[in-house]
Amino acid sequence: MKTSKLRKFLTAIFIVTTVFGHADAFAGKKDKPPKGFEAFKTRQLDTAWINPKFNASDYKTVAIKWADFDYRPGLDEFNTRGRKENYNLSENSKKILREQAQKAFTKQLGQLENFKLIELTEANSDTLVVQITLHDVVNNVPDRHQIVGSTDIFLREFGAVTMKVALYDAMDNQLLFKGSDRENIETISFNLERGDMINARRHTRFQLERWAKGLKKDIDSM
Repeated sequence: MKTSKLRKFLTAIFIVTTVFGHADAFAGKKDKPPKGFEAFKTRQLDTAWINPKFNASDYKTVAIKWADFDYRPGLDEFNTRGRKENYNLSENSKKILREQAQKAFTKQLGQLENFKLIELTEANSDTLVVQITLHDVVNNVPDRHQIVGSTDIFLREFGAVTMKVALYDAMDNQLLFKGSDRENIETISFNLERGDMINARRHTRFQLERWAKGLKKDIDSM
C-alpha cells in the first residue's frame, strides 16, 4: 500500500474510532468508579473520578461528542387524578432539549482557559474528547396534545435528569475522567408555576447552563 493511501486509511480509522468508540463509559445503570481511578473534588457533580495518569497539559484542544439521550417511559395522556406523573416527550420536545444542551455546553467549553474547542472530526493527537449525555430524563409536563380540554396544572417540579460526562484521549480512547449528576428541574424557591412546556424548557435551560458552567470550571481546574 502506498504511503499516501496508508495515511488516508489510518486517518479514516482514527475518525471512525473517535466518533463512535466511546459508548462504554455510559453503559449500565449504576455509576461505579473505573478501576484505578481516584475521586475528583468538585461541587458540580454527585460523582466524579479521574485517572491519576491524566495530565491536562498534554492537550491543547477539546471536542464535544454527544451520546444518545435516554428517556424514562411514561404516559401518553394527561392524568386528571391530580398525581404527579411522568409523560412521554414528543419528538419535537426531544429535539429542543438536545438543541438546548448543545448550545449551553458549546458556549461554555468554547470559553475554556487552556483549550480551544474544535469539531469532533478535527480531533487529533492533542485533543481531549468530552462526551456528554442526558440520562433517564423524566418529564412531569404533558405536551399540549396530551391535554384534553382546557385543563391547567401548576407544578414546582417539571421533571428530573441525569447529566453524564466522560473525558477521553482522542487517539487511543483512554478514559481519563468520568462524572455524573442528577437534578430535579424545579422552580426557584419552590414557587408553583403553570405546568406548560414554556416553563419546563426555561427551567431546563437554566439547569443545563449550570451544568455547562460547572463542567468548564472542573476542566479548567484539572
